[in-house]
Amino acid sequence: MIEVNNVSKYFGEKQVLFGVDTRFEEGKVNLIIGRSGSGKTVLMKCLVGLHTPEEGQVLYSGREFHNLPEKEKLLLRKEMGMVFQGSALFDSMTIEENVTFPLDMFTDMSESEMRDRANFCLECVDLVNTNKLYPAELSGGMNKRAAIARALAMKPEILFFDEPTSALDPELTGEVLKVIRSLPRLRCSLTNSSPKSPTNSTPLRWSTPTTSTPSSPSGRPFRSSTKAISPGAAAATTSSLPTTRR
Repeated sequence: MIEVNNVSKYFGEKQVLFGVDTRFEEGKVNLIIGRSGSGKTVLMKCLVGLHTPEEGQVLYSGREFHNLPEKEKLLLRKEMGMVFQGSALFDSMTIEENVTFPLDMFTDMSESEMRDRANFCLECVDLVNTNKLYPAELSGGMNKRAAIARALAMKPEILFFDEPTSALDPELTGEVLKVIRSLPRLRCSLTNSSPKSPTNSTPLRWSTPTTSTPSSPSGRPFRSSTKAISPGAAAATTSSLPTTRR
């Protein structure tokens, strides 16, 4: 389980996260939903260690992540995979090289073993025979799926998705969501914007769990939520994952 206790984050004098309290349960898809600029990505980067919060704690199974010794923190990070909003593939590398990049960095696998793992991960996301292609030769949805394959390469226990369907048309969005639904059981955290919310932003301000469903400033309710959230902020919800492991 991932627990977030009173996390606040500043960039200079600007405060982005305001005492966030929540938890992400094991074996479920955990969603963070809110409009652009509300702090969803900042929270996720605090969870994976790309940002360090000025206040509060991020706990993985009771271990405070940001205070761990570097060696223990590295081991914990190896249990995580992240799919960035813009896919973050290396343009100068082939799809296979992108997928094997973390394996080359953090394992002692042979080239044939890395190739086999890349083939397996690409098959999981329905990208067979794209190994030698470059990101510029694939569609946006295929690049997103390639990024998922790279995130799977290290056999993570936890997968983080930052805006997994942003800037994709409905057909490509369906492709990506189909892949996400087919993934093996993981502790999986996703973030996505409310599709019809206004463009101005409201920072994350979460409180203790409740059964209420927050509404956007327009009066339209966000998706079913288990947290009480200020108007326009991001909502959190969970749903069960499949139990099959690969």
